[in-house]
Amino acid sequence: MSKTGDWQGTWTIDYLTWTGDRNQGVVILDDERCLSGSDALYRYSGRYTVRDRTLLCDGVEMTPANGCRVTPWGEEASACQVVLWGRRAGAAIEGMMINPGNPHLRFRMTRQTS
Repeated sequence: MSKTGDWQGTWTIDYLTWTGDRNQGVVILDDERCLSGSDALYRYSGRYTVRDRTLLCDGVEMTPANGCRVTPWGEEASACQVVLWGRRAGAAIEGMMINPGNPHLRFRMTRQTS
């Protein structure tokens, strides 16, 4: 059983969009089970839970930034709700970004060290 504290900290996130473009940003998992972060195109916020070696972020809001008004799936919107589901693999978390009605997008998060 993984402890939530083992997951807390700063992570880089690397994910593909529906067009095959790669986005990279920063995600912070804090001790209150809140997720926050951003990349060049989006800001993200939400809550997370951990069970065994699995991270579940249900209802993460991705808000387009810098005038961008398109979701990672190419839909025009001011924001979108996504689910991040990932499994721990050493110092990384690998998983899928899920938005109902759209194909799953792969992501990889890597823990940042001080």
